[in-house]
Amino acid sequence: MSWEYRQPVKIVFGSGKLSYLAECADNASRPIIVSSNFFQRTGQLKEILGGRSYDLFTEVSPNPDVTEVNRCSEQIRSNGNDLIIAIGGGSVMDLAKAASIVA
Repeated sequence: MSWEYRQPVKIVFGSGKLSYLAECADNASRPIIVSSNFFQRTGQLKEILGGRSYDLFTEVSPNPDVTEVNRCSEQIRSNGNDLIIAIGGGSVMDLAKAASIVA
């Protein structure tokens, strides 16, 4: 067996970089944020996209299963989201990646 894998990914890290998400969303018409309820409850999501509107999916368990992935991907399809932003830990990122593929 022989194969190659290439995935060029831009990683932005550092103090104050959360505001960079607003710049990333400039070319999106309808972003969705996939996050845990924690960030919504604390109000930390309000300024992430610089006041731009966004859809939200927060039904993320510590070990997301296929039903959560399906609910999120259905929301992405029905809303026509063209940018998916995952904010949180590994469960949130795993769910967002899987839902983006399914959608």
